[in-house]
Amino acid sequence: MKKTLLFLIAFAFFFNQSCKDAQWVLKQKDKNVKYAYLQKFYNKGNHVDAVPIIEDLMSQYKGTDTAERLYFMLAESYFYSKEYMISAYHFKNFVELYPRSYKAEVASFKIAECYKSEIPRLELQQGDTEKAIEYYTKFLTDYPKSAMVELAEEHLNQLKRIIERKALDAANLYYKTGNYRAAAVTYKNVLTQYPSIGEYEDLSYKVSMSYYKFAEKSILTKQADRFETALDEGNLFINRFPTSKYVNEVKTMVSNCKVQILETALKNAMNYFIISERPLYFHQALGLYSDFGPEIKLKPTSIQNYEDKCYLGILKSYYLQLEDAQGKDSKAASYQSFVTNYYQIITKFKSKSLELIQAEELFKKAEQIKS
Repeated sequence: MKKTLLFLIAFAFFFNQSCKDAQWVLKQKDKNVKYAYLQKFYNKGNHVDAVPIIEDLMSQYKGTDTAERLYFMLAESYFYSKEYMISAYHFKNFVELYPRSYKAEVASFKIAECYKSEIPRLELQQGDTEKAIEYYTKFLTDYPKSAMVELAEEHLNQLKRIIERKALDAANLYYKTGNYRAAAVTYKNVLTQYPSIGEYEDLSYKVSMSYYKFAEKSILTKQADRFETALDEGNLFINRFPTSKYVNEVKTMVSNCKVQILETALKNAMNYFIISERPLYFHQALGLYSDFGPEIKLKPTSIQNYEDKCYLGILKSYYLQLEDAQGKDSKAASYQSFVTNYYQIITKFKSKSLELIQAEELFKKAEQIKS
């Protein structure tokens, strides 16, 4: 009976001791008792109860080696309690306060781990992801021989992929919604920021196609420059990825760009400059045709007889100036300009072309105006 009673008393005592919570411990006056209970809570993973005890003990152990140990325990307790930003704050302070501590290396790694634990869904802002990348990178720089280097590099690559995917999603959304200029710029930014990205070829293809689609939607006066940008990007893609599955499509796009540039140059020369300036722009259009024409295998109707259209445009410009001339001297000078250009150009027309016939008609009308 006595043995049973003693057993029950002992059981009640130990049960009572095991049920002590942080509030009970904090009321104890002996710091050694508090520290003993702290170790018990900490080792059992009861970090919620450990935190207030650590914070209470730190002031009592200030200036001792135990203070360093306590501060590291505090940062870890917040980490395991999933209070990651508070934990990161304390790990940062720990590294600053105890840079020579053997635990500074772990604390530096844990800072990055804290931010990694807070990364949001992909569609949200990735500020914590970028912070985690920053601190993993710093850890690798500060501790290149650490046993945790391989794990840090693995996590760093995972986080960089998240940022890449975020940027890709933004660019793809612009592309899907028809905002091709923004898509092109964003794709190029991704390539610049992440040159080792796995989708480099696909993104380069999308850059050229985005610029092409953007040029197609542009107003006439801006199309030439924008098609030239698409042309440059397309040629860059072909040179960089000559065996790509996209290469034939890009070659077709490049050919279309050349056609569009020629068409636009001709339309601009005909419609968007004052009459006295038009000959200059028709000559520029001829120069473009000299560059692009031979490379275009299947010439659409719009650029067939292109050179003759430019020649006729030059003569029409001089003829219109003759028509508008006021006064005998002005008419004589305008007539001379027309005739000089007529004889320089007329032999360049294709035989029996429609443009040649129209040029000859202009000459007859000029003669009538002169007389």
